[in-house]
Amino acid sequence: MEIRRQDLNDPGERGSIALSQAIYPKGNPNYSLTVEDNIANIQNATLDEVKAFHKKYFGTASMRLVIVGDTDGANLNASLKKSFKNWNGGVTEKLKFEEAAKSPSKTEVVTIPEKPSAELFVGQFTGLKRADADYIPFFIGNYTLGAGFAGRLMQTVRDNDGLTYNISSGLGGNIETGGYWFVNASFNPNLFQKGLDATMVQVDKWVKNGITAEELENKKTNLIGSFKVGMSTTSGMARTILSFIERGLEPNYIDQYPKDIDKATLQQVNDAIKKYIQLDKMIIIKSGSLDKDGNPLK
Repeated sequence: MEIRRQDLNDPGERGSIALSQAIYPKGNPNYSLTVEDNIANIQNATLDEVKAFHKKYFGTASMRLVIVGDTDGANLNASLKKSFKNWNGGVTEKLKFEEAAKSPSKTEVVTIPEKPSAELFVGQFTGLKRADADYIPFFIGNYTLGAGFAGRLMQTVRDNDGLTYNISSGLGGNIETGGYWFVNASFNPNLFQKGLDATMVQVDKWVKNGITAEELENKKTNLIGSFKVGMSTTSGMARTILSFIERGLEPNYIDQYPKDIDKATLQQVNDAIKKYIQLDKMIIIKSGSLDKDGNPLK
């Protein structure tokens, strides 16, 4: 419970919740409840409700089990049947919910007094799912903009402008729903507007001009290399296969993924950026020691 109460004064947590609520309708898996609602739900939960949930949803009906290593198939199969023979729960039906749509631009401030840093969230709905053809090109485009210290945002807003220690962009969303794109950064409240302006300069340039051929080749090399490193252990391979299965892909996609990265063209990447990000539809969340106009609290 203590963690949830701390979230009330966490600019990152409150900002992330506000972004999800600005993008998704209630009932969508990507719509986050307020901290207050989560606390109330935890306090009101009964043991009978927990047991009923476990009985309905935990079971073999929709279980995915991935085993990687030196195993004997016949003995393993017999062992699994014995271990799970009395476990019949679980559900197979798909989630039913209202899907999101691209929203109008919006700016919202979440005021939390006496915080040394304020969080910026910029984002919008893309509708992309992992199995979509445009996912890989857009993923590469976003990776160029905001992945780690080699991303454009770190090299400009952090290294060149000196406005933040941490800024990145990413793709979010439940694995079976249309996703969203976002940028997240931390700024001193007194530098917040400068940080927002510098961030939007880079986002604007990214959308209008795309990435370069040199960036594309560098990111392809990085992505394929890191994927192969992750697949070098049995645990890494098992996690990767499971993540692909959960996202509607076949286990053998582990062989296809590096090929999909490698064959993405500069045109496909830059077209995807323009297709899914509209500069006039940005949702901006300012969270921290800021007043209703986004200025630092006195």
